[in-house]
Amino acid sequence: MRYLFGCLLLAALTACTAVNVRPVENVDALDTVCIVENDRVPIDDILEVLQEGFQRNGVDTRIVTREGTGSCETVLTYMARRYWDVTFYMTSAELWLWRDNVQIGYAEYHLRNNGGMSLAKWKSTRAKLDVIFQ
Repeated sequence: MRYLFGCLLLAALTACTAVNVRPVENVDALDTVCIVENDRVPIDDILEVLQEGFQRNGVDTRIVTREGTGSCETVLTYMARRYWDVTFYMTSAELWLWRDNVQIGYAEYHLRNNGGMSLAKWKSTRAKLDVIFQ
């Protein structure tokens, strides 16, 4: 009975995290990525985290508005959501990478059940998105 209780407790405390990455086939061809700022995303540090992820992979970035993408060959659009449990934390993010209006990459991070009772749900945006930029 204790063993069963321990297993149930462990299952409740570990949230299932889904990460789905369809990487870019030719990363070396990426010089600069224009990140389209999404005003509907309420996560303050997401732009900084996205820029750092690309920079660690040798890709320069530029923040642009949707109207400012005309001079950009490669564009990143994104959406992210947050949830509140004692404090706000990111529960999901989707990233789409486009070249000449054709999708060339995709990545998704998602906490199932908003992280449940797992303490890992309160990890930083950086810690969660670093999985995508590895």
